[in-house]
Amino acid sequence: MVFEGLHIHLRAARGKRGAPQILAFTLLKLDAARFMAVIRDVTAEVRRERQLRQSDAWLNAILSRISDYALAALDRDGRLCDWNDSIARVTGFGEHVVGAPYSIFYPPDAMTAEHLRDRLREADANGWSMDEGLRLRADGSQFWCSALIAPLPEREDFAGGEDAEARACHPRPPTA
Repeated sequence: MVFEGLHIHLRAARGKRGAPQILAFTLLKLDAARFMAVIRDVTAEVRRERQLRQSDAWLNAILSRISDYALAALDRDGRLCDWNDSIARVTGFGEHVVGAPYSIFYPPDAMTAEHLRDRLREADANGWSMDEGLRLRADGSQFWCSALIAPLPEREDFAGGEDAEARACHPRPPTA
């Protein structure tokens, strides 16, 4: 291996939408007289990695420094499995909703099962999914909310060091 995955940033020619913008170049020395070059379009991968790093940094800042944001951890199916203390203050919901779909925060008929799956798929595909609108408190009153869903890397320390497997929660997208 001479080098692997060297990123080459290209300028898009005018009128060439969708053309590769970042290529990965790998050079292998096969023997004394032969080399093999592999060039791959990694534009989408680099964008996704960048979005995930930005989302993770933003969420880590919120988790560690800001207590006025309501954060919930969802499992892979969009069910609530953990949250910070602010969510109880903001929504009035308590531990009894663990395992419920996060759609409990939406007014009746505002969030269908398919819409929930679409939001989770969008977060997986784009690195995040954001929407704003009315949300529902436990007492039935409504409030305006911006909700962000972002996949997080598998981390057992998300919920204060507790064993995530014991709670059957695999931290994935928190919603703020």
